[in-house]
Amino acid sequence: MYHSQRQRAKKTGYVKGFPDLQICEARGGYFGLFIEIKEKGYATKEQQQWIEDLTARGYYAVCSKGLDSIITEIDKYFSYKDTEVINETGKQ
Repeated sequence: MYHSQRQRAKKTGYVKGFPDLQICEARGGYFGLFIEIKEKGYATKEQQQWIEDLTARGYYAVCSKGLDSIITEIDKYFSYKDTEVINETGKQ
């Protein structure tokens, strides 16, 4: 039975508009980095909404166009200091 790419994506948990790149490394007070990658054109309404929602939740989330811009955003993010983690007892 043939399945379209969209059907396969939904079965694997794809959510429309979710950013293409996620880095789960806390830096600079952010919980992680999310990048929506655009080769050309602009972010869709759903992509823009994800960027806004992730930013509101404490993530560094951006839309980047082109490889140079993506590398710049990743380098910028990793130039931030590690986010301090507090364990269950409230101690660093």
